[in-house]
Amino acid sequence: MKDHLAIRAIIKGIVNSDSTTKGDLGRRFAAHLGLTPGPMGRDGGVDGSGFWQGQEIYFQSKLRKSLLDKDEAYIFYGQLDTHQPDIAILLAGIGYNSKFEYHLNTRSNIDRFKIHLLTLEDIFQETSIFEAAVEDLPPLRDLGNGVWEEFR
Repeated sequence: MKDHLAIRAIIKGIVNSDSTTKGDLGRRFAAHLGLTPGPMGRDGGVDGSGFWQGQEIYFQSKLRKSLLDKDEAYIFYGQLDTHQPDIAILLAGIGYNSKFEYHLNTRSNIDRFKIHLLTLEDIFQETSIFEAAVEDLPPLRDLGNGVWEEFR
């Protein structure tokens, strides 16, 4: 999708949704990315996971209407340290501020994880950041024609 006006409207609708809707959408994004969606409701920080080419993949979605900050970097790193994936994907609604990236990148042993920081815009516009993440993931899934119902 390359219609910038439509993309902005869709993103605005998503980030202004209630937490239940955001949780469901996070699980759907995980499924679209070829991963297994995490559990509904309280998920312990796992919105999706999977294995691809011998690599364990961890997916988390934070569809906030503000930039993710240093506190979210600490939380995300804590999840990485707990789950120990090879590849991690974090999907932000709007994006990340400079403090997020600084505090994430200064955690001890952060280089043991391959991390892709995505935004909704990256997914909808299929940016180069999105394309780089897709290279580390199973094939994308089309969730149309009732496919999503298999994951509910």
